[in-house]
Amino acid sequence: FPSHDTNFNPFQIRKAFTFVSKGLPLVGEHVFEAISFYTSEDKREKVTKLLDRLKFHEHFLNDRLKISLNGDRPRLSETDLIKLSFARAILTGKKTIILDNPFEGLDESGIIAICDVLNSLKSKRTIILISPTCPSFLHIDKKVTI
Repeated sequence: FPSHDTNFNPFQIRKAFTFVSKGLPLVGEHVFEAISFYTSEDKREKVTKLLDRLKFHEHFLNDRLKISLNGDRPRLSETDLIKLSFARAILTGKKTIILDNPFEGLDESGIIAICDVLNSLKSKRTIILISPTCPSFLHIDKKVTI
């Protein structure tokens, strides 16, 4: 954003920020559709690598991109769903990621995997965590208390 312009429209804000929140639903029939905005085949490798880094359903290996979000196969945990939300946010490539209390209720291994990925993104992205607590695994540069 230009520093002199203080009038932002919703389109400008959406282009600059992405959000991770339990309140934002995943849209799509399958995992790949829900986290990849353009579901072309050439994106599969990039999506798979990110899911590997997030340790998302490693036991499914070849078909985890086809996991149905609407059916009962398999039932995804809260940790699984938030990992997909993180993947979706990261894949947008937007410079600022806003995290709305995303770690509450997650298992420790999921928190560690997510924090490892976030820590590696810090040099390229601004990450804003809005939460009463911060996982010890997340290396923060600045803490603001209001």
